[in-house]
Amino acid sequence: MSTPIAYSKHEAWPTPIYQSTIEVKDKWLDFCNTTKFERMETDNGDISKDRNILEQTDLKNDIEDHLNNYVRDWLKVDERTKFYFTTSWLVKHNKGDWSGMHYHANSLVSGVYYLKTPKDSGDIKFHQHFNKSAFPEMLRFEYTEDNMINSEVVAVKVKAGDILLFPSHLNHSVTKNMNNDCRYSLAFNAFIKGDLGKMEYSLSIK
Repeated sequence: MSTPIAYSKHEAWPTPIYQSTIEVKDKWLDFCNTTKFERMETDNGDISKDRNILEQTDLKNDIEDHLNNYVRDWLKVDERTKFYFTTSWLVKHNKGDWSGMHYHANSLVSGVYYLKTPKDSGDIKFHQHFNKSAFPEMLRFEYTEDNMINSEVVAVKVKAGDILLFPSHLNHSVTKNMNNDCRYSLAFNAFIKGDLGKMEYSLSIK
């Protein structure tokens, strides 16, 4: 048997997906139950008619704290650049509803807060922009195991109270709700204003 070869791993530029928790309050669930929804054009879920739903609840303050934690503590974005919510909406998935692969345009940071997640009501999955990123798309290898380098899809298990934050360009989907009960989540987008860069590369966004 040959001697194992020692080597170091350098996984450059990982995609930062943030996960934490905010305890669900009964009044937020009551708010979900009284919110007016409409069927999505894709006919695979219900979306709140209010596309700035965070303005209607104190949940905005909690999510804002996590947004700041994500961009300041982890990503180390300078305080001169301010992040703010551009849109936010509730999603209701009844039995059989799902979400196809998509990303959030005209945004920098996106996220989801889970208010109600019955068993087997759907998992969120994040997708590579192309297949098997370690090698060109035209090559099809058989892998002995899936890992964060060769996987096309990464599933994140969530429960009620979980919050996820991620770059808006990251493709994601939600599997079908197989439960008779509905599933509630709140999605949101954030953009920036303030000062960026220095000297001839400076930019001020109002």
